[in-house]
Amino acid sequence: MQKTLQPVLEDAYLLLVQTFMLAIDSAADSGGQATENQFLLFLSTKMGISVKEVVAREEKSGLGLGGVLLGYSIAKAANVAPDEIFANKADNKSWPEVMRARQVTLAQLQAVLEDKNK
Repeated sequence: MQKTLQPVLEDAYLLLVQTFMLAIDSAADSGGQATENQFLLFLSTKMGISVKEVVAREEKSGLGLGGVLLGYSIAKAANVAPDEIFANKADNKSWPEVMRARQVTLAQLQAVLEDKNK
């Protein structure tokens, strides 16, 4: 039974992660420039990229900071270039579809977000 429900549970957990990412977007949008700058600095530090790259990725992809964080996290977990992940997302795929296509599990994503097994 658990094996049957595992994909459903992983999608449910991923939806929680996506909700958290949307909360980041909302906080950045409603908190003003100072709050957005703090999120930009956090994301660039967390993913090891420049703030300029984060801003460019946000503009190019049309995603908020939460979506950019999720995309970079999936790329790290899949050990592929971020451009590949954001191209998958641009093909109108959901984040769970992108993760499945790249064979990234929720545990791998969690490890990246918690700085485990970089």
